[in-house]
Amino acid sequence: LAGAGVLLALALAAALALGWMMRPLTLRALWRRMAILGALLGMRRRPTETLGAFCTRLAECLPEEAMGHRDWLMSRERAVDDLRVIGGLSGKAAFSRQGLLPVEVTRWRRAWAGLVRLVPRLAVRRLLHGGGRRRGAGTAAAAPSVARPS
Repeated sequence: LAGAGVLLALALAAALALGWMMRPLTLRALWRRMAILGALLGMRRRPTETLGAFCTRLAECLPEEAMGHRDWLMSRERAVDDLRVIGGLSGKAAFSRQGLLPVEVTRWRRAWAGLVRLVPRLAVRRLLHGGGRRRGAGTAAAAPSVARPS
């Protein structure tokens, strides 16, 4: 009976966390969630980095492999597009006099809804495989990997 209670509590916590992740009300709230996405990919936003540049780095470090999902490459391409939308509109929201138009707010929300679908897969990958890249990966200065002979 105690085990069932623990499972129910875990399921409730997961549902609440997913609900919170799915519905950012402002771009500032969205960026709190983007920090979580970055952590799942082993990346942090640099203090001097623009939001658009951070989105570009996140897109570069999305795993190429299928992660046990046959449609991963298509999902990855959509995620890259969603990151471009979020990065571009975040820059406009931060620096434009007029801010975002209602249609643009709808675009970033839809982009986030598409992107957040990858979070469970990325979280599982991080738990099972140690996350792959680490903080600071995905920069132009990163050294290419060299295969070691067996």
